[in-house]
Amino acid sequence: MISSLKRRSVAFGAALGLLLSAPALAADTLLVNGRIFTANPAAPGAEAVALRDGTILAVGSRADVEKTLEPGYATEDLGGKMLLPGLIDSHVHAVFAGFTLVAAELPPGDTSVGRLAEFAATSMKSGRGMIGDTLRIGNLTSAYWDDVAALDKVFNAPPFAETPVILAGSDAHTGWANKVLLQRAGVTTDFIAGLGEAERKYFGHAPDFTPNGFSADTGWDKVMGAVPPVSQQTMVEAARSAVKVMNSNGVTAWLDPISNGRPAAPLFDMVPTKDDLGVLPAYKTLSDAGELSAHVTGMVLLNSKSGPEALEVYDALAAKFPKTPDLMVGGIKILADGVIEYPAQTASLSLPYKNLGTPDRKSSEPTSSRHW
Repeated sequence: MISSLKRRSVAFGAALGLLLSAPALAADTLLVNGRIFTANPAAPGAEAVALRDGTILAVGSRADVEKTLEPGYATEDLGGKMLLPGLIDSHVHAVFAGFTLVAAELPPGDTSVGRLAEFAATSMKSGRGMIGDTLRIGNLTSAYWDDVAALDKVFNAPPFAETPVILAGSDAHTGWANKVLLQRAGVTTDFIAGLGEAERKYFGHAPDFTPNGFSADTGWDKVMGAVPPVSQQTMVEAARSAVKVMNSNGVTAWLDPISNGRPAAPLFDMVPTKDDLGVLPAYKTLSDAGELSAHVTGMVLLNSKSGPEALEVYDALAAKFPKTPDLMVGGIKILADGVIEYPAQTASLSLPYKNLGTPDRKSSEPTSSRHW
């Protein structure tokens, strides 16, 4: 019996990294000699798949499947690899992740400030770490925040002293900025002293309220607001890199939960407008060029403190980016974030954070009462 599993997708992902996209195959193609997973509990396996112009004609036994093909069809030998319908990722910041592939990201495992300084100097010289006039280095673990004095000593001195520097945490909730960038962002002693306790906890500071460069969530937003926007060219490169990685892992559809936000920009306290297009233009550029080999649904970020009028932002973006076979604006996201991980600890808990285990975590008080 022939199983006619129809798909709009132009691609299958294979579990072993094989990606077979329709444009690379003949008009009629027979896929054989693979472990074919159908996702049909009644017939989970099959011998062959028939394709025509990227659409599945049939899945089943080779003899039955061949009957659906025109004479002269091509045969693709899967070499024993697994073939399965394209996977769907229901929550992935694909372009944000793609940005890390084209930006300056500290290699995993590095925890030395000296090594960080070398990497930053190289990234500044090559331009890979520059966003406008600002040097951005990503993927720092929380171990770096245990000694912000060491960061101060390096990045507020030559060759970085005159350059705005932002060091982004691997948790996406924390980071550090040098004095040039803090001044540009308006994060000063007077600013922190003027905050209430609830707002002050998002900024690292000395007992006299002098900022030490560390910030988390809302504080991180304040600092990131002083970083120039990532160029559209870089955004497209990030989107292209993201699609390549997602497809290579068999993912051919995903939901992007913050499509009107941008990498290296405020998100936690963002109040988007109709003019905040985020990563949607990058997706559309790939779609128009036939490079978006996936189905992407973008969610529109709205501020949790906004009223019903914020839905006009969604309506405007849905109209500006009308639904196509591979891209659509399909919903909204309300961000009410916070994490329990040290050192951010911005989530609200019923009991104070204990912070036991290291000298820097002696306090039994909640984050709001600590100084970084």
